[in-house]
Amino acid sequence: MARFKTLSSNFYISTMVEHGTLTFFLDGNQIISARDSIDSKEMIIESGGHEYQWQVNGKDGLTRYSIRMTNNGVAVPGTGVGPRTLKGGDTDFSGGEFRAS
Repeated sequence: MARFKTLSSNFYISTMVEHGTLTFFLDGNQIISARDSIDSKEMIIESGGHEYQWQVNGKDGLTRYSIRMTNNGVAVPGTGVGPRTLKGGDTDFSGGEFRAS
């Protein structure tokens, strides 16, 4: 019986930002740059380790945002953000790593 190695996977991200801007990077490349909008991106990525970062800029107590990522239909751990409102400042940011298989 033949064995096949998975060389790529399906990556999906959806974002929402109200009263502000949101920028999302995957492996150092800007994937989404949005102002007051709902956006999504679906792409094929290589299997292996990947890194993501996101930043939201807006007004404390006013800007709302959410971020959802999946890899092959499964939520990337730690990336189900929001909807959330900026609290304690005008910027929020985070990042992390995941493994695509």
